[in-house]
Amino acid sequence: MTQTPLPPPPGSPEAVAKGCTCPVLDNARGLGWKGGVKDPETGETLYVMQIDFPLHGRIAA
Repeated sequence: MTQTPLPPPPGSPEAVAKGCTCPVLDNARGLGWKGGVKDPETGETLYVMQIDFPLHGRIAA
């Protein structure tokens, strides 16, 4: 079974090159919100995302 590769982090140069419209500065150029704040429950990095954009938003899910 082949897994679909994850998109580059929101706001990263790689994502922007693919047309990402998520905030670059809010996501510290791909490091995450405020430079990589983690969700206290899951430990996952938090990002500010453009919800209606296919690369990271609701359409991608």
